Amino acid sequence: MTNPSKPAATDKPNLPARLALGAPTKVALGMLRIYRAVLSPMIMGLYGPACRFEPSCSEYAHQAIAAYGVMRGGAMAARRLARCHPLGGHGHDPVPARAQAGRE
Repeated sequence: MTNPSKPAATDKPNLPARLALGAPTKVALGMLRIYRAVLSPMIMGLYGPACRFEPSCSEYAHQAIAAYGVMRGGAMAARRLARCHPLGGHGHDPVPARAQAGRE
């Protein structure tokens, strides 16, 4: 029997009920998976690795949409893409953690 207080490595993060991966979120995440499986390798083959941030923008978008939903997560991903230019930042830029309810 596993210890319920210690999640397994394959456990997904708990999402609020209102963001429990509705249809638009599933569609957006599916489109990102297709991009990562088909287009991203072709772009990398043509131009080489060019990611300025860790995680990559597509992984950031996937994590943001899964955690915050299509609207807010998509806006976060769009802001991240807008920062991806020679004068923009670089380095480790994770998706911000969700604030706990009732926390001040």
